[in-house]
Amino acid sequence: YVLHTYAYAIESYQCYAPSLHNVCVMVTLNDHRIFDFEEYMKQFSQAIFPLFVWSIWHYRRSIYGEFTITDLNHIAELGSFSIHNPLLSIENLRRKVRNKINTLQHRHPEAKDSYLKLKKELIDLGVTPDTTYMYIQGHHLFNKIILPIVNRVCSRLVQEREDEIRRQAVHDTQRRNELSCYTNSIQDIPQMLKKNMGYQESTPFKRILMDAERILNPKQNENP
Repeated sequence: YVLHTYAYAIESYQCYAPSLHNVCVMVTLNDHRIFDFEEYMKQFSQAIFPLFVWSIWHYRRSIYGEFTITDLNHIAELGSFSIHNPLLSIENLRRKVRNKINTLQHRHPEAKDSYLKLKKELIDLGVTPDTTYMYIQGHHLFNKIILPIVNRVCSRLVQEREDEIRRQAVHDTQRRNELSCYTNSIQDIPQMLKKNMGYQESTPFKRILMDAERILNPKQNENP
């Protein structure tokens, strides 16, 4: 039996947005929630969804050389990102997406009906505008989108914790010892992302479990 992964790859699951705050906590030992990963990735997904549909549209017609996965990845890169003004990167992403869509629509004016039909099909399959990030290339998502964001968030959380240690230290020796201890406790971000198991609560992963259950225990699925 072959089970579908639903999401693009294991990296997609490791980047499951609702689990990323816990990754930051494990890295920094600071549970201050300073960034809304779920909302950001929702807006990211909504921004790229129309172009994602175009990517599948080209693939279905064996003309994917006109608009490759690499092309989509390049547009989906965040470029400059600030946790103080994250929507700026979303606005820039939307601008790039609009420009490319205009080009594709001009190149394929006959595509409207088939595009809309494909869009509905993808949504019915579970690839929704809010969750598109789970279905783009996993390595690109991990390395070029999620990792830079988590790096920024963790750097801020580490700075917060170090500032707290400095404020609460009674004398210099205590400050140095506690800062040294804290620095040694900080975990490697890519490794923590790769160890992230929070995706087990995601809808695509639960669909895999249901499929496995259906295949491995066929008698339980028989009608009485």
